[in-house]
Amino acid sequence: EQAAREQAVREQAERDRAAREQVVPDSKHLDHQLRTAAKNGDVVEMRRLLDWGADPDSIDARGYTALAFTAHYGEEDALLMLIKAGATVDRASETGNTALMRAAKAGHARLVLRLLQSGASTTARNDRADLLQWPTPMYVGRL
Repeated sequence: EQAAREQAVREQAERDRAAREQVVPDSKHLDHQLRTAAKNGDVVEMRRLLDWGADPDSIDARGYTALAFTAHYGEEDALLMLIKAGATVDRASETGNTALMRAAKAGHARLVLRLLQSGASTTARNDRADLLQWPTPMYVGRL
């Protein structure tokens, strides 16, 4: 009898999980969740959100994309997934920072290489072009 109850609890938990996966949030919420999953390197969640229609180029209030977050936090698998999903590698934030600038500033050499292999510009300039705002990826690489 105990085994039957445990089995029933497991089956209900599985039905609950399946039901949650069927609820598709609105696109703005999907995009926010994608950026959050990208920050955390959660590629399983990212795949689900992209499959549901999340925009890999959507931006937050400061103009940062999921790709920018993966570059900053060093999440290589997430970065590659976004590039394959069509993310724009040179999309700049409101201050002109690109994913390449963020990866270089954070010291993520493998991500810098991946972004360069994907066509990221080494001459993109930040709007402020001062030391604190990383004027170009090539300059940042020298820091």
